[in-house]
This record gives sequence, structure tokens and C-alpha cells, in this order.
Amino acid sequence: MIATVDIGNTNIKIGLYEGSNRIAFTRFLTVQEDYSELVDNFMQANKIGQLDDIMISCVVPKLKKHICKALRPYCNNEPISVNCHSDLGIGFEIPEPETIGGDILVMCSYAYHLLKRECIIISFGTATVLCHVNEKGNFSHCILAPGYEAFSKLLSKNTAQLPDIKYSVPDTVLVNNTEDAINVGVVTGYIGLCSHFLEKMKTEIANPEIYVLGIGGVGKLFVNEIKSISEYSPDFVSDGLAYLYTRCK
Repeated sequence: MIATVDIGNTNIKIGLYEGSNRIAFTRFLTVQEDYSELVDNFMQANKIGQLDDIMISCVVPKLKKHICKALRPYCNNEPISVNCHSDLGIGFEIPEPETIGGDILVMCSYAYHLLKRECIIISFGTATVLCHVNEKGNFSHCILAPGYEAFSKLLSKNTAQLPDIKYSVPDTVLVNNTEDAINVGVVTGYIGLCSHFLEKMKTEIANPEIYVLGIGGVGKLFVNEIKSISEYSPDFVSDGLAYLYTRCK
């Protein structure tokens, strides 16, 4: 059994896998006082003694040592970190691949492994990330935009009188009160941002039928409203780490 660890800016996700089969999964906020307690509770709840290995992708380097320390009692081997030199099964047509985050490498690698075709991956996380893997299996283009949470907080953070509200997908943009106006501006606006980027990418790639994979738990609110998305998988990076383990070993 292995553990996969995806250390993001907002959440840390830990999965337990036997081969490609996910046995258990948890997520918790990235900023914590005691990582060991959270890891111990998860491991004990699933009756885990020893792990064979740990696969990690990390975009918050200063936290990696804390997570590794929390997992050390459960594995004698050093964790395997994903980087551009890992056996990813994809190539690069972008400069400086060493600057690419581990989560992006995982999602591009796993998407091409599953699809075996040109694709766009749109990740709904702390940032909104759109990646293009071409028909040759090369990571070719990437867009980084604000994530939905940052997008949704812009108005309330920077205005004195606008309230925090519970967001949902509006039925119409023709609204006449403050709460609905915010909802339209934020949710419909974010859907429009993502849809616009996808349509521009499809046009400039010159493949209007390109397969678009949506990933990341935040996407469940509005993924059905973005018509270009072909498939949605919320915990894609964790499954991708389990796949990359089979390539690395």
C-alpha cells in the first residue's frame, strides 16, 4: 500500500492506494498547527501500520518537511517527489519545465495516459490552471488565473458595504437586488472567464473538438455550466500520483 500526498496552497489531500484502487482519502486545510495529529488520526482510522512508499506533489515547499515528518512513522523509505525529471510519460514544449508545479505535472501526465490524445486540462483549485497537452504527448501551453475562492472574495474584501453571500449558479443575469447582483457577477463571471479561456485555446490550437478534462473539488459548483468540459474528476491529482508510482518503481 502507498500513500499519495498532494500539498496545495489551500488543501492537503492524502490518499491510500493498493495499485490503482483508492482505499481511503482525506483532505484538510494546508495551514495547521499539528500535522502529525491529523495524519495519525487518518492512518489509525484506516488501521494502517506500514506503507510501502509515499508519493508527493507539493507547491508549498516549506510544508513538505512537516508532512514528511508526520508520515515517517508509517514508512521506512524516503518519499518520492514528482518533478520534471520524473518518469512522467510526457514531453515538454515549454521553456524551464523545472519551474512547473508538481500538481500540474501530475495532472498532465495522468490525463495523457488515460486519454492518449490531445487534451486541455482545467484545474479548479487555489489557482485556475488550464494546460494543453498536444497530440504528441508534449505539455505545450499553460494559463494561470485566479481561483474561484479568490475570485469570489474580491468584492467583499475590497468594498465597505457589499455583504458576504452564499453563492450558487444563477438562472439569469437580469437581477434587481444586491445579493443576486453579486451572485451573477461572481459565479456567472467566473464561469464566463473559464469558458472564454477554453474557447480561445480551442480556436488557437485549431482543434474545436479537443477533449477537455475538468479536475479539482471546487469545480463541482459550476462544472456543468461550462459547456466545453467533456469530463470532470474532482480528485484527479491523487489518482495521478498513484499512477506515477507504477512508472517510478
